[in-house]
Amino acid sequence: MLLSFAAEVAAAGGSVELAVGDRVMVLHGADDRATLKVDLGFPVVRDVVADLTDRSGTRDTTALHGARAITLDLVFFDERRHALLDELRSYCHPAQRPVLTLQHPEWDSPRRVVLRADSQSAPLSADGGWALEVSASWVAPSGLLEGVDEMAATIMASGGAGSVGIRYPVRYPVRYTPGGGGGVVTVSNPGSAPASPVARLYGPHTGPQITRDGGGTLAFPGLAIAAGDYLEVDFAARTARVNGLPDASRYGALDFAGATWWDLPPGESAVRFTPDAYSGAAQAVLTYRPAYL
Repeated sequence: MLLSFAAEVAAAGGSVELAVGDRVMVLHGADDRATLKVDLGFPVVRDVVADLTDRSGTRDTTALHGARAITLDLVFFDERRHALLDELRSYCHPAQRPVLTLQHPEWDSPRRVVLRADSQSAPLSADGGWALEVSASWVAPSGLLEGVDEMAATIMASGGAGSVGIRYPVRYPVRYTPGGGGGVVTVSNPGSAPASPVARLYGPHTGPQITRDGGGTLAFPGLAIAAGDYLEVDFAARTARVNGLPDASRYGALDFAGATWWDLPPGESAVRFTPDAYSGAAQAVLTYRPAYL
């Protein structure tokens, strides 16, 4: 995918930024100090194929992709063009993970991608008067772009030996989400690729399990989460931690025999939170970013 960011794109609200922590470089925006073309490439397909032994053809079980290459071609129109080049190069160290954020007028919302410099990512330049041409390349390890803004859904617990109402005493505020009753909500991923969520399963409950209809279940039989605590399940990192703490892993409590680390495909999905036992305050909060190929 090739995106062109010229003056008219900036005027229409288009922008491109690189960031590492609190440090941000605006590569293209309202100041119009550069023209820019961004080649977002496409993720490398991870082929899984084998020749059929008794007939022509191959057995193809390919399902995953790898990283993608992203290239920026810029022309700086600025008397500080060489200083801008040095600034750009400061985002090319292989130990850094800069975040590229893009807003194109034809997109509904901005997108971002985490980068890693490749072995030949230092920009090459050719000075031609007041214009400085620059080319820089990075690798996006995840292979996907994602929405800048996180989306969230709250699912009240249901099923199992749940109680009616709330057990006292409780901690306030207690959050309720319209449409989140019955232990199931419809979650929307407006992107074009599966998104990996993070689920916080708030207590009090025992034996939490969270399911995407048609996608699978993660269950933790016998695991007890107290009121005021939560089990954080990161579907991308494959971790399960009480209150998200690295030294409070509960990965060993997972029912490995029936476990499926599911994701949210494009479109709508029904997600359920059904612990074995819970009080009325138990709920799951699902956060995710829309993903794009």
